[in-house]
Amino acid sequence: LMGSVPQLKRLGAPYASSKPVALTEDETEYQVNVVKHACAEALVLQFTVTNTIEDQLLRNVDVALEFVDGDQISPAFSVPAPEVRYAVPGIAWVVFAVPAQEFPTAVFSAALKFSAVDVNPESGEPLSEMGADDEYGIQNVEIQLADYMQRTFVPNFAAVWDKFDPSAETVQILALASFKSLPAAVAALVDTLGMQVCERTGDVPAAASNHTLLLAGVFRGQVPLLCRIRLKIDQSQSVVVELSVRCAAEFVRELVFAALG
Repeated sequence: LMGSVPQLKRLGAPYASSKPVALTEDETEYQVNVVKHACAEALVLQFTVTNTIEDQLLRNVDVALEFVDGDQISPAFSVPAPEVRYAVPGIAWVVFAVPAQEFPTAVFSAALKFSAVDVNPESGEPLSEMGADDEYGIQNVEIQLADYMQRTFVPNFAAVWDKFDPSAETVQILALASFKSLPAAVAALVDTLGMQVCERTGDVPAAASNHTLLLAGVFRGQVPLLCRIRLKIDQSQSVVVELSVRCAAEFVRELVFAALG
């Protein structure tokens, strides 16, 4: 899809793409979701906009992002959707320049900006060439560690784990006090780290009191890593994990712990 947009062709193919994240409720007049594509030197945000108002056409639909928290970064450029007709999704793009050795994380407030034109609901033809400029707030957009992570399939986790030098491992005990069940904790860990679940360890019995989660990934398209996460319910009925990360790059191991800290 990116390759069909002239302004994005020079960025190359993404090495990782996130799942769509809804930024509006289902019942709203404008429905928006975002997919984040990580390229060699850019992070591309794909906003899919659906207009549910039958007698309205949206023109020049852009997404304005305002920095809220995290690493101070700003978009390099955007590519607005030329128009978004009723029930026909349109795509607006926002591009961040991200040098190969950097991996900023941040939170942005977001709003759609567009020109709204009244149309004949039967024919879909505009009733006027002039539109009214408008703005529509949507949920915050987050750029996270997981957005730079490529999921990789590992058929034999133990064999690959043993190939890492023992000095390339970091182990920490973490308390996930906000979780009271292992299935919820496992789902959150997979979502936060953006890594591939191995050997079906993402399936957790609802009443389980301990579990081991195995994850594999490649960070920034270059650095492979594995995580072995042993979870249990402690006496206070909270989740405690022993997180072991194997990766030749120490800074990547540190990033994983920081993401869960």
